[in-house]
Amino acid sequence: MKDARFELEFTSHVLANSTNAQGQKDYFQRDGDNNLIFQQSWFYAAFTKAIELSRIKGIKANDISMDLTVKAATQLYNRKYGDDNYREHEAIMPGTVVTFNAMVSDIITESTLRVLLEKMGTYIGLSPYGHNLGFGHFRVKSVTVAPSDAAELVR
Repeated sequence: MKDARFELEFTSHVLANSTNAQGQKDYFQRDGDNNLIFQQSWFYAAFTKAIELSRIKGIKANDISMDLTVKAATQLYNRKYGDDNYREHEAIMPGTVVTFNAMVSDIITESTLRVLLEKMGTYIGLSPYGHNLGFGHFRVKSVTVAPSDAAELVR
């Protein structure tokens, strides 16, 4: 396993999806330091689809273990649905750059992770509302994957 870090600039809103009663705002879960808490299932589904779209062989979504807490500025966003209905969500707004940390299997290289993230950002998105509604799309700003821990042990 090795450390990875990537920066994403969101091009569409990342909407919170909480289990509030009808009519209440949807907020992200937060940790004790006020960081947003993403869900592993969002990453797993998005990486699974990105692997399928990229046609990269020999890797699986569980080769990438995400740190689920991130620092990101949010605002309230009024999402329109139906004819004239609105629901207010806490959201990461377009233009926001967010840094994510992960541990990746030795099979994952910097170029492989970049390809997956580019597919995910363009075609899938990363949001509780998913890619089918157009939320959570992004551009990849940077990707860094550290050398393998196993390679350092061999020296």
